[in-house]
Amino acid sequence: MKHFRYGLIFIFVMRYFSSFGQPQLIKQMEVAAEYVDAGDYFRALFAYDEAINLLKKVPESNLELHYNTQLQYIKVLNEIINNISGFEERRFFFEREFVAYEKTIDLAYQLYTLTNELKYVQQAFELAERNRNVLLLQTLKGVESLVKIPEELLTKEGKLLAEVKNLEDSLRFYKQDFKDKKINIDGLEIKRDQKQQKLASFKAELFKKYPRYEQIAQQEQKVNLVALQNKLTEEQAFVEYFYGDSSVYVFVVNNSTLFFKKLEKTATIQSTISTFLKKIHRDEKQFIKASFTLYQQLIKPIETFLKDKKQVIIVNDGALSYLPFDALIKKNPTNWDYNFKNLEYLIYTYRFTYLKSAVAFLNTKSSPSKINKATEKSITAIAPLFSKSIKQAFPSTKTDSVYQQLNSLEASVDLLNFIKKRYQTRQLVGEEATADAFKAFADATVIHLATHTLVNKNAPLYSKIAFAKKDTIDTGYLVLKDLFGMNLNAEMVVLGSCETGNGVFRKGEGVVSLAYGFEMAGAKSTVYSLWSVDERATMDLMKRFYKNLHEGKAKDLALHEAKLYLLTQADEIGASPFYWASFVMNGDINPLISVKKQGFNILWWLFGFLMILGLVIQFINN
Repeated sequence: MKHFRYGLIFIFVMRYFSSFGQPQLIKQMEVAAEYVDAGDYFRALFAYDEAINLLKKVPESNLELHYNTQLQYIKVLNEIINNISGFEERRFFFEREFVAYEKTIDLAYQLYTLTNELKYVQQAFELAERNRNVLLLQTLKGVESLVKIPEELLTKEGKLLAEVKNLEDSLRFYKQDFKDKKINIDGLEIKRDQKQQKLASFKAELFKKYPRYEQIAQQEQKVNLVALQNKLTEEQAFVEYFYGDSSVYVFVVNNSTLFFKKLEKTATIQSTISTFLKKIHRDEKQFIKASFTLYQQLIKPIETFLKDKKQVIIVNDGALSYLPFDALIKKNPTNWDYNFKNLEYLIYTYRFTYLKSAVAFLNTKSSPSKINKATEKSITAIAPLFSKSIKQAFPSTKTDSVYQQLNSLEASVDLLNFIKKRYQTRQLVGEEATADAFKAFADATVIHLATHTLVNKNAPLYSKIAFAKKDTIDTGYLVLKDLFGMNLNAEMVVLGSCETGNGVFRKGEGVVSLAYGFEMAGAKSTVYSLWSVDERATMDLMKRFYKNLHEGKAKDLALHEAKLYLLTQADEIGASPFYWASFVMNGDINPLISVKKQGFNILWWLFGFLMILGLVIQFINN
């Protein structure tokens, strides 16, 4: 029996093309579907490419026809990607998929503005989410071998998924095209429900045995905008961007409204972001102009839907991932006198929380899981320091000349002592802070890295974190691609070094950065910098951040208030976003409740004192 999902194509083509007299296109779509049914995906791709070219002859005013054709093309691309092994081999198709997503999202936007039908917003949002998760999904699938899931289990899961999908497509086919005849519908619904229950039971057992594999399944989860809306509180707004080749789009969800808008051209926004990042510590006037322009481009068009919202949850995309939204300003000063304290930063209005996807938000628990005191873990703080004595122990060679030029970070000892007073801490400092030692002690609840990072923009997977060297053979680096093979269970990883969130954006991949690597390794949340930071300002920010965490505040609130504290306490130059805005947090925002030291409790002390006093009085009386 032919796959009903492809049978739908014929009905769709016949309905829309009979009036246009396009037999060539009809035949091409039929040929493409036959190749897919035969499993010949490469020929299917070329056939669909030709169908898309033939579609260009159809008037653009027929938006629905163009839209549905693009949706079918995307379905086939997904089938092709899922049946090709090797991430490098799939990249070619990721880029095609990305182009198809942007075209389809644009058509959905046009149809939404004409009809105001929310189904187009939902479908466009699903495509934006799918595009966002491509890299994460495929990289995680590359880690499956490390998880060692037996091939027969993966095959069984795939078979069950295919059976459920075929039954759902069959039902959709009969319900849409045979409304007057209840052919097979009741029987198909019973079979579909039975298969869904069987699949759910199988997955529950699979996730229980292989918990890391659950990350993969979550990325394939579709997001319903109503479910997203229902999870938001009155004080929250959810904002997701799609960063296309041509234009940037934004979805806004709050507890009462859904909104979808096409923003400015991508080239225009990207140019402004580039100016913002390049001029932040070099040309203050140009930086301020760029900051205000970005506010106008990205926030002002949606600000009506952010009214009375205290927390804005941002899902970034593309070059927007390098942007701290709290540093944008709402008003461009006319006669600016280099006093950064007088600027109207968005941090005064909103608390920005960053997540990698809507799926991540829906799967985030509202409160932290309880941790057994017997299994409590600590903060692992790692600081190689890069003192003169450490580097002198390993003379410079042609292969590690960069290592010898790394700046000393001996001031970080002050921060480590600050953390140690408040938390159960395990420290690797100076020559102890090797990459191997980090791997051995990477089971902590929190990992804090006070070190240098080297971003490789040509080969992002080879970006690296610098550690102390244990011997002359040791390179002193941990490479991003090696993080993917680690299995962390950290509530939070703090990357207190330069440009840990700075990476490379490529179509079909997303942004690849060291922060992303720690997320891939299993960290629930990451704190990282977007540009080269000032060491003293970083120490002050981190002290306040950890102090706020120690008081039981949510992670994003702890960082938000730490930034505000630095901003309000700074002088007119120190209030520049260069000093306080670099660090952002991505992921789970729940408070850290498992690593506090037992504080001094005055009531218990008083109780003990009275007990002792009573015993003394009793002894005297006797």
